[in-house]
Amino acid sequence: AIDAGRKSAGAALAAGRTIGISSGGVAEIFETNATDGTETIILNNRKGLVKLALRHGAAIVPCYLFGNTGALSVWYDPFGVMRAISRKFGFALILFWGRLGLPIPYRVPILGAVGVPIEVPKCEGEPTKEDIDAYHAKLLKGEAELFDDTK
Repeated sequence: AIDAGRKSAGAALAAGRTIGISSGGVAEIFETNATDGTETIILNNRKGLVKLALRHGAAIVPCYLFGNTGALSVWYDPFGVMRAISRKFGFALILFWGRLGLPIPYRVPILGAVGVPIEVPKCEGEPTKEDIDAYHAKLLKGEAELFDDTK
């Protein structure tokens, strides 16, 4: 396992390794609400993955885990204080629990879905904004199709 930082991911791709980057983070934790069934991926303004793929000529494979939001119960701060602190420090400050009130996930089915790989060419030099936007649009379309076809 490596961290999801640009340097580590770039070094792994340059060494010929395949990496998996999961969407999620502070923003998604506070947007997803398991009690009403809402699931959220925030990708519209996140283009770093596409830049990385273009720099290394690595395919992007849309993936999604269904049922993940039901694995633990989460208390959401209605005033946004925990969200603000979490954004400031870069990690989610949340209260969560599972079976018996412990951090043991509930027994819920989790389905991993894998979409059609998006082949990405290796750019000479830095990727252009047009290339980044074009492949980012393909990623968004691939994620949406995967979600809609599998739900």
